[in-house]
Amino acid sequence: MAKFKQDQIIPGVTKTRSNAVKVYCSGAVAANDLISVVGAQGDFMSVSPADANGAVTLNSSTLFVADFAGASGEYLPLALPWKVVTGVDTSSATVGDPVYLSDTAGSYNLTTGSIKVGTVLTSATAANDGTILFAPQSVT
Repeated sequence: MAKFKQDQIIPGVTKTRSNAVKVYCSGAVAANDLISVVGAQGDFMSVSPADANGAVTLNSSTLFVADFAGASGEYLPLALPWKVVTGVDTSSATVGDPVYLSDTAGSYNLTTGSIKVGTVLTSATAANDGTILFAPQSVT
């Protein structure tokens, strides 16, 4: 039997991917999209990009954050309950400001909306230099 030193073992999963839920993509999903459960496909939840004015998409639905992109019709472990996203424009916000679901599918908005999905962690001093914590299942 082979023996391994602890420093030779590298984790196969990075960041929060170990928390990802395998889902069926009923529509194309981009990395960091806010996604909504829209039904079931076999034993898997079916998800698509969520939007604030999509009554069918958000009617009593659970929201997740896409860890990476997925094509329509794929079964992938990409749905995260929360994710820290860097490199976003938060120049119009301050630390602690709420982030809301946008009317554009999968996107967020820093102006007041009806569905809070996260919080600004760092306010950008330059465009695309900010950080947001998306946690759509835990914010109220």
